[in-house]
Formats: sequence, structure tokens, C-alpha cells
Amino acid sequence: MSTSRRRPIGNPRDHAQRIAEAVAETWGRSASGGSDLEIPVGVVAALALGCQRLDSDGPAPTDLLLAATREDFIQVLRDLWIMFAVTRPDLSPNIGIARNWLFEDRSAHQLGAAHDVGRAALRAGLLDLLTDPEHRRGVDLLGPLLMTMRPASAISGRGQFYTPPEVSQVMANMLGVQPGTTVNEPSAGTGGMLCAAALHLRANGHDPATVTWYANDIDPLAVAALAINAHLWDLGPRVLFATANTLSEPDWIPRALAARDAALFEIKAVRMMATLRHLTTPTDDSPEQIAA
Repeated sequence: MSTSRRRPIGNPRDHAQRIAEAVAETWGRSASGGSDLEIPVGVVAALALGCQRLDSDGPAPTDLLLAATREDFIQVLRDLWIMFAVTRPDLSPNIGIARNWLFEDRSAHQLGAAHDVGRAALRAGLLDLLTDPEHRRGVDLLGPLLMTMRPASAISGRGQFYTPPEVSQVMANMLGVQPGTTVNEPSAGTGGMLCAAALHLRANGHDPATVTWYANDIDPLAVAALAINAHLWDLGPRVLFATANTLSEPDWIPRALAARDAALFEIKAVRMMATLRHLTTPTDDSPEQIAA
């Protein structure tokens, strides 16, 4: 196996589009291709999350993943989502649609299609793109993927429009987001404007984690992608997202806060129970084991 960590990718945004096209073509060849877009999006999102956990030594992760059996590959995806839920419980209310299918009773054909999609994304250079922090923080991987895979009629029906990154950057530079302020983005899609604002902050020597980021959209899959992007872009912990229509629910923030607080409480309870089990599990030197 090759031990090379990264290949030249050229323009990161063009590279992200090539990944989207490779995934869309592979999914389209599958009999399960079509409306279940949470599967290919969830696969790419999970692999993207794994990029931040890669070791700098050893065989190239792309080679290892490409060599994995379908069963092992699916288990890797599940493990990545579980780790993300533990490390970012604040984003858990937003990612269910992209994650939950992996823990449901899916057919062997659907899981095979998910495996094929993952392999296509890896061969197109997914890890080469996202293991570079500079590239990862400046590219929207999942936005082009959604726009490429959805039929034009579905995009029009949802009123969705993918703002070119260059336009978003000009707008963000004009707004001039400053540390300590709050950004509230309705109809956020997968977060292109948030990415541009974060790039503006970094270009001026500021950390995006000093900003509070609020965003919502009516499309739950776009919101899931937004949550993953926020993590990949290192926006920090002061983020709050929701699936909501600003016109019919202008005051969506209290609902989103309640959902986030519930997720945080749940993960704290799980950690507490794990600690208690560890403390009460007999060891070789414990009185229970000695008495036995």
C-alpha cells in the first residue's frame, strides 16, 4: 500500500465539484438511486468527518478504506457518526437525516450502493481535499453534492439557489463580520455565507469561534450538511441551527435551544453512566474478585 498522504488537487472548489459528480454518477447507476439522497450525503459527510481523525503515519487511509469489505466499510461509517455525536452533541439535533439510515434496517442492495458511493468519493480525492485544514475550512463539499444530485425540478420546487462562493465572499467582505458579533442567516442552505464570513474573519486575523452563528433552512438535509460544514470549517461551539421556515416560524431559536440542551443533557447522562459502570466494575484486585 502507498504511504502517500496527499495528492495535488488544484482548485479546491473545482475538486469538490468533481467529487460531487463522481458520487452522483455512481448513485445514479444504483437501483436505489433517486430520492434517498440521505444515503450518499450521509456517506460523504461521515468520511469528511473522518478526515480530522487521520494519523499522519502509516498506510494511506484512502487505500485502507478502498480495501475494506462492505461490512467493514459500513461499520466505519457508523463509528464515525457515533464519535461525532459524542464530540459534538450540540449539533446532534441537526444530523439525524444524514446519520440514522445507517442504524436502520436497510437492504443489502442499499448498503452496497452506499459502499460504492463511498469508494467513488475516495477515488475522486475526498481525503486529499479535506485533510488540508486550509482547504477544508474554505470549501463547501456538501452544497455542490446536493445541488448536483437533486433534479432541477426539485431544486426549483424548494426555492433553493446555490450562491457561487465568489459572490458569497464579496458579500461577506462587504458586511465585515467582527469578533463578538452574531451572524443570523435565514435560508442558509449548506452554509456558503457562513463559510465566506469565517474566511473573512481569518483573513483579518480573527477566530470564527468568537462569533455566534445562527442559521436555519426548510430543507432538513441541507441543515444536516450545514451542521457538518460548521464542524469542518471550525466555526467553534457557538453555533445554533434548525430546520425552520423563517416566514412561518420567525422565532425558531427557543425551539432549537431546547433541542440542543436536551442533546447536551443526554450525552452528559451517557458519560456519567459510563463512568459509574467503570467505577463499579470489579477488577482483579477488587474485594469482589479476591473473595471469588
